[in-house]
Amino acid sequence: MIGRPRVGNMSAMCITRRAGNTTTAWDVYREMWGSHGEFVVDGNLTEVEYLDKLSQIKVPTLIIVGDHDESDPQMSREMHSKIAGSKLVILPKSGHMTFVDQPTMFLKAVSDFVAK
Repeated sequence: MIGRPRVGNMSAMCITRRAGNTTTAWDVYREMWGSHGEFVVDGNLTEVEYLDKLSQIKVPTLIIVGDHDESDPQMSREMHSKIAGSKLVILPKSGHMTFVDQPTMFLKAVSDFVAK
């Protein structure tokens, strides 16, 4: 067991994979995203908006996004503009799982960033 995070009004029990209890994880997912999954957010995450707080980030920040990501790359550009000194990398021919779609480019972007 990892802990008991609060998700909206629901106190969820995070569990290890070995416990084999995926029902709790699914309940937490549905509570957060809502009944339609992450493409139509009608759960607790509808109230989450941190754009105005991004300027408070004062550590080196790497934002990697695929040019065909479901999370529109424009959102990543906006995040980049709010985080001073951040680095934005948009990987071509890549969706949300950039590390799968473009593993060599992903690793290079992370390696270059960490090396600085």
